[in-house]
Amino acid sequence: MFCLDSELGGLRYGEVSMGVGCSGHGKSTLADQFVLAAVAQEIKTCVFSGELSQAQHNTWLFGQAAGKDGIEWAQQKGTGKRFPVVKNDELKARIQDVLSTYTDFIDCDDGILSFEALMRCFYTHVRQGYKFFVVDNIMALTIDAGDKEFSMQADMIYRLVRFAAKWNVHVLVLAHPKKSDSEIKGLSDIYGASKMANWVHEVLAIHKFSPEEKEKYEKTHPGKQSADTRIRILKSRVAPSDKAVYLNFDKAGRRFYAAGDYPCFPWEARPDDGVDANGNGCDFNDNDLPFPVGEQVDIFEESPHSQSA
Repeated sequence: MFCLDSELGGLRYGEVSMGVGCSGHGKSTLADQFVLAAVAQEIKTCVFSGELSQAQHNTWLFGQAAGKDGIEWAQQKGTGKRFPVVKNDELKARIQDVLSTYTDFIDCDDGILSFEALMRCFYTHVRQGYKFFVVDNIMALTIDAGDKEFSMQADMIYRLVRFAAKWNVHVLVLAHPKKSDSEIKGLSDIYGASKMANWVHEVLAIHKFSPEEKEKYEKTHPGKQSADTRIRILKSRVAPSDKAVYLNFDKAGRRFYAAGDYPCFPWEARPDDGVDANGNGCDFNDNDLPFPVGEQVDIFEESPHSQSA
């Protein structure tokens, strides 16, 4: 995703970014691609999910790590749902080795039922050298908050900003739109406290084009093929605001990519011949997302919501 990286300049340490979009538009898949890019650079990553179990997440992450030529699709008995299976034992072992070394996954089954528990877990991980943290998603931690939901969300984001700054790490937080079927066109369309977008350093809105949208584009642009996904930079401290990056999505390998820039990771290449497990050339671009070394930002004042949350 070099075009996205070139616009953002990477995900910077000491900052918090937010990924927003409707359900099914690829927020978690994009976050996992960031995780794989971090792992490829030997950056230890901690992922929290309020929706998936560790087994479910690992199934999809392994498939994404193996890529379109490294997996085959199996069907779950009873439900008929399809899921990826790494078909090459050597490749599977390499992925297992690198993910077990550089990633940790936590969910509600680990006792993470509150933001306080999550932060205790994050502090444990940061002392173990973890530098990239993913929260998927912030709303999962405020489900039972009632009329305190928005103030809790504001406090959570503020504390994550302070956490990122103090420990010089990057935190990626995923969030939803106000309406489940509406495209996020501006910061006001994000569900939750308005101060969340004010305090994070970067906001990326992901939108998957519908078949109708793609057909309309191709009719008005003869000879051109519509992209699958648009990522709009709604806010950035360094990139132009409202800049859009257009990406394709490989359903088989579950990877986003720009034309002529299909991502490839080091574990796909055998050390002896520089080709992937299926004989394809593999050249990982280590300038891809994330991370350039960023300057640590100042720690903000105490959150005004901390007294009431």
